[in-house]
Amino acid sequence: MTPADTQREARRIAARIAEELHIALLGRGFYLPMRAAPPLGGRAYIGVEPIRADVAIRLIDTLAPPAPAFPAMDDPWEEAEDAVAAMRRALWSAGVTLPSLAVDAPYGGGRGVLVTLGRARPAAVRRLATAVRAGAGLRPGALVVDVATGRPGYVVAEDGERYRLRPVTGRGPQWDAGHVRQPDARERLAARNARANARSRGDVL
Repeated sequence: MTPADTQREARRIAARIAEELHIALLGRGFYLPMRAAPPLGGRAYIGVEPIRADVAIRLIDTLAPPAPAFPAMDDPWEEAEDAVAAMRRALWSAGVTLPSLAVDAPYGGGRGVLVTLGRARPAAVRRLATAVRAGAGLRPGALVVDVATGRPGYVVAEDGERYRLRPVTGRGPQWDAGHVRQPDARERLAARNARANARSRGDVL
């Protein structure tokens, strides 16, 4: 492979990873534009656009290692089997079946055991997505934030891909959002205040 070919391949890899990372962060409620940066030494690099400090702080809080939800088990295989059983129960309650859900293989030199969700039919994945959205509080009537604009609004309807939102004050047209997230405490307070002010003016909410 020539140096030019190496550079092109590095750019191709960077573009793919930038897109995957962008989509993954959107799924967590963060809109971070990024692109493939010029390769260095034949290696792929990603360029991320500048972000506001408050967004960076929220990103740190989101990505920080969470406290364990359950006490650690001495046997990683037992822990993985318990996780599979818990997931099966949760999926069953949502009317979803993942036939390939199973304990997979150890990682980290045996420190833990992975769980594979496996393959599923599109209909099952859609039901799972619906259950996740419901669990995340994204039902009609919920207060959310449009990730692309940072604008809060109430969910009017959703079709699995886009959300129809209305302004928190009741004034102005509704709009469509591709990705939304739950508001933080500051945003909830601001929305409540805006709603109260609108109500005192006699606006229809």
